[in-house]
Amino acid sequence: MKFFLSILFYIYIFFKIFCFQKPKVSIIIPTYNINNKYYIKKSIDSVLNQYLNNIELIIVDDKATDETPRILDEYALKNKKIIIIHKVKNEMTGYARNTGLDFVMGEYLGFLDYDDLFHPNALLFAYTEGKKKNYTIIHFGYKKFENEKTIITDLKNLNNNYEIEFINNTYKYPIDKTGIYIWSNIYKSSFILSHNFKFFNTWADEDVLFCITIFSYKFDIIIIKKNLVFHRLLSSSIGHNPKPWNERKKLILFYLRSIIKNWEKKGMMKERLIENTFNKLSQSFFKNDIITYIKFLKSFKNVFSEYEIRKLFIIKFNLRNTYKLNLSNELNLNLYESFIHSKIKCFI
Repeated sequence: MKFFLSILFYIYIFFKIFCFQKPKVSIIIPTYNINNKYYIKKSIDSVLNQYLNNIELIIVDDKATDETPRILDEYALKNKKIIIIHKVKNEMTGYARNTGLDFVMGEYLGFLDYDDLFHPNALLFAYTEGKKKNYTIIHFGYKKFENEKTIITDLKNLNNNYEIEFINNTYKYPIDKTGIYIWSNIYKSSFILSHNFKFFNTWADEDVLFCITIFSYKFDIIIIKKNLVFHRLLSSSIGHNPKPWNERKKLILFYLRSIIKNWEKKGMMKERLIENTFNKLSQSFFKNDIITYIKFLKSFKNVFSEYEIRKLFIIKFNLRNTYKLNLSNELNLNLYESFIHSKIKCFI
């Protein structure tokens, strides 16, 4: 079976290279059993109805057992832009996206959940702005919704008035401006594929972890300040995680350690780890859970000195502003060590 699939894959690549024009953008949609076929149809239509010509839609059926495969095949028969991949084994969303990445031929690539919607101009605006200076990542605004009636005006607003912001040659992903959602970006395909970025096979937050793996590489990013993707809030969505936050947190910590150890092996800059992983991402992952955060920092004593760990702790919980600390002064950090010990016994 694997040999047969490999042959089909190389035949597909041959025809794509020699018989067809290279797509400008490839969009990957992972699917599984869907509760409402209306959502998947609306999502697919939002890609097919883009004003950007020459796009590729790769839909990965993660071994669905309902009518999803039939719906997808019917679409593929009617539109040559669509590539359907039926997996022989269910492996969850992360690996489904990885399967889609293996078939990408577009100059840029992006991801969309099966129940989300693109603005009709989303890919046109993103591709046009990205091509102006060959940007690696093009981020655009997003809007979350429960009732589709609330976004009708947004979807019908076809004017091309929007503000943009450029961030050149950076290691610092602007999380405060963009969030960490994969469906609100398109990426230079060569950047993603040449570095072999892959999704972890987790039951939660695989998109967040995918974004983190990108942070250790230098890239250019442009931010389009206009809502171009609409994220549907459903309890049955692929990205919905009914499991308790404590379980999700353990999962995130496990994979964060794997990512950071990989960075260390590659000799990545320590400052990059501090800036990208701890100072910003910890705001989402650890919130105000001081105990977990300290235990996480302690697990990296081989990467950070005790002085640096104390510094990270103070930055995270904003003690710098509260106590007017000068972080460049080690004496000040030592003065507050007794304060930290009194609050957190597990701290070094």
